[in-house]
Amino acid sequence: MAYSYQKSEPGRWTVGCFTSGGIWQTESSWNTPEEAAERIHWLNGGQSAVTDDDEASSHTGQK
Repeated sequence: MAYSYQKSEPGRWTVGCFTSGGIWQTESSWNTPEEAAERIHWLNGGQSAVTDDDEASSHTGQK
């Protein structure tokens, strides 16, 4: 499963993935596409994410 992000509303970017049935499953929401991209980088196995659960100021905690 690979995570991605999409613009969910003006000023909000939602990180998540599609289930095998094609349904979007939200992991978290962010205020900027840069923060969302950092999160998906980490979720997809990338190293040294600058923004994670403990450091993000705009993370909504939706899991």
